[in-house]
Formats: sequence, structure tokens, C-alpha cells
Amino acid sequence: MTAVSPKLGCTFFSLALANFIASCLRENVIYIELKEESSLLGLVGENQISIGQRIGYSYKGVKYILTNDIEEVAEILARERGYIVVDLGVLNSSTAAVLNKCKNKIIIGSFMPWQRRDFHEFIRKNIYKKYDMETIHFCQLCRDKKGEQFFYKTYGCRLFNLPKIDNPFSLKEENFEDLMNFL
Repeated sequence: MTAVSPKLGCTFFSLALANFIASCLRENVIYIELKEESSLLGLVGENQISIGQRIGYSYKGVKYILTNDIEEVAEILARERGYIVVDLGVLNSSTAAVLNKCKNKIIIGSFMPWQRRDFHEFIRKNIYKKYDMETIHFCQLCRDKKGEQFFYKTYGCRLFNLPKIDNPFSLKEENFEDLMNFL
């Protein structure tokens, strides 16, 4: 999962998806935060565990790996079985290789007037003609019907709305179907 720019909810939605898998589907899930500086260590860093040969953390049924090593993430994706949620933050040339290895690709953007251009520029630069657009869940932060219609006319694929979630660690049943659609 990645976002067009910072502060669009990539980590928030990644956490919600991982917690949904662990608590509602009762499946094993590894959450990988691929960033230079972890924003989650203070939250999940108390219960240290081993995940294969790596040190990770366990919090509310989700296993966390906090790293900035792209090769390590590629190795985890190749070796581990089950669900793996990768929070790439913002896509760049280094993290694109990780996105390529992910089965489900989710990209978050916004069609707010001051962010619309960034979304289009991101798609033209990073996605268009490099990926099959139909295989990506493009998501918008705020619901915008005109944005959805424009997106479909421009790119020929659907623009999804992120579900409204108050707390990624305390999900409501009304969010389950929406979250399931991303798996």
C-alpha cells in the first residue's frame, strides 16, 4: 500500500486492514512498515518477538516488522506465507520493487482541488504504462462522485472510496465488507 503524498492515511488504512485480518478473519498477518523512521515503534514496540530470523513485535494479534531495508522486505514477501500488509508510505524508485511483488496493490490519493494534480502526476509518472491499471485499487481519501467519474473516464478503471474508520484498532462491523473488498 502506498500514497500519492504524505498524510493521506496510508499507515492508518494499513493498520486497519492488518487488524481486520487478525481480529475478524482470525488469520496470521505480518505488518511491514518500510520507512527510514518508524512511526509505530512507540505503539507496538513493547512485546518483542522473533519472526523467522528477524526481530519483530506483536500487538493485538498482528506481527510487526519495522525496517528500512528493501531487500529484507522482498525476502519476507518471498518466504513468508499468509497475509502481509506492507506500508510503503510514499512510492519512490526504491520502494517500487516492493510494490511490484505485492499481490494486492492499493494506492491512496485525493481529489480535493489542491491535491488533484498530485494524484494525476503520480499516476502518469509511476503507474501508467508500468502496471495494469485494473489490478490496482486506486482509493480516494474523501468521497467525491465527480472525481470518481473523472477518474473512470480518464483511466478506464474504478476509483474506490476508503471506508470511514474511526480507529484502526477498534473496527466496527459496518467496515467489514469494505475491508474485505481490499483483500
